[in-house]
Amino acid sequence: MTIFAETAIQSTTQQNISTEQNVCALMLGDENVIGAKCFFYQNSCLVAMLTKPFYLKSQRDEFLKNTQEFLSKELSLDVVATLDVDVYRKIKPDMSNEQKAEILQIARQRIK
Repeated sequence: MTIFAETAIQSTTQQNISTEQNVCALMLGDENVIGAKCFFYQNSCLVAMLTKPFYLKSQRDEFLKNTQEFLSKELSLDVVATLDVDVYRKIKPDMSNEQKAEILQIARQRIK
């Protein structure tokens, strides 16, 4: 992550990143992220992002791993981080719990 992103992480962490809006704002602080949507469902948080292209799969995998580990630690929740555009597009405001469960299941299946 960049220095800007680390600064955004520190300031947002101090404010308790517990809302969907704060999590998305935090992710948008990273220079690689151009779009972010998320939701909380039960004890999980799904974060779907659009990013600038990663030229190496290892860079992409490291970005996702670091994002997931950081958010899991800060939120004390099971975090699923994805760059899946289909999942990103399916996340809408005011989704029902059934819709959230379905999208979370899709994201988890595609990660494996």
